[in-house]
Amino acid sequence: MNKTHKILSIILITLLTLPAIRQPFNVLNELNGAYLKQEFPVFSYSDWKSLDFQNKTEKCVKDHFGFRPEMVRFANQVNY
Repeated sequence: MNKTHKILSIILITLLTLPAIRQPFNVLNELNGAYLKQEFPVFSYSDWKSLDFQNKTEKCVKDHFGFRPEMVRFANQVNY
């Protein structure tokens, strides 16, 4: 049980960290099509207080996480 638990833990940690490791190399597999890529927002205290900074950052992170192109292609293959 202990050995199986360690192996499953290592597999889980590896799967959770793969997108973070892959993120800097997303340049090679860009998606084609019509979508606007979000830019990283510039921090300002007024945007922080009005929650604009958080909303813009969330949109940017959703657009730039690791394996995004592969996940979109896979979802398109499954759904269509």
